[in-house]
Amino acid sequence: MNFKDKSKEQKLAEIFSSNFCRGERHYVAIYLNALRKNDIETLNEWERFGISFHKILSNKRTFDRAILFGIHDLEFDDCGWLKCGKLFELRKIEFQTEKGGSRTNYIEIGHGNNGTWAYGINYSTGSAGGGYCCDIWSDLYYSEEEAIQAGLKELLRRHNEAKESMYKKDTCGNYKHEYSQKIVKLIEAKLNGSRQPVQLELF
Repeated sequence: MNFKDKSKEQKLAEIFSSNFCRGERHYVAIYLNALRKNDIETLNEWERFGISFHKILSNKRTFDRAILFGIHDLEFDDCGWLKCGKLFELRKIEFQTEKGGSRTNYIEIGHGNNGTWAYGINYSTGSAGGGYCCDIWSDLYYSEEEAIQAGLKELLRRHNEAKESMYKKDTCGNYKHEYSQKIVKLIEAKLNGSRQPVQLELF
């Protein structure tokens, strides 16, 4: 049964059978307050986001986050999830020390519809690394340059943290000092405005 067609008691039973993370609890409280007051306008606004409370909650949070980037699309995929999580004109600023190398260090930037920007990163210190994509859940910035600078600083911080935690301790190749320091120099050059060779890739 579609969540919006359930009785008040059934809706409450579905909600209270779930566990919510900290970021969701405020949203749950708003919906429960509307349900308690029989606030039809708010209930209708929320219940258009899915056929279960889990999807309603996730899609409503996604939609509200997308609005910060000027994205107001209300389009769902075949499984009922909102499709507005991507930013526009994603591009990479990539740092490489060898042609065709398998290790990747880059920042990815993109923008919304209202002059907002965000970044994601990918970093490798040898056999270890990590990162995350650039989308509406990334930190929000109000200029391209601000997003680039923030991304470069985080990429640099990741390498410095790896050096502090693994240098002379790692025995598995997770931290390769010579390689990581070459990447650090390229990042620092970019931060300082130097014209060191840096590959720019446009999707």
